Amino acid sequence: MQLISVEIIRLNSTLRIVLRH
Repeated sequence: MQLISVEIIRLNSTLRIVLRH
């Protein structure tokens, strides 16, 4: 399922931004 992959990528991006702060 591509939807799951897209969601994981979005979550990773958000986590990276949060961790940066």
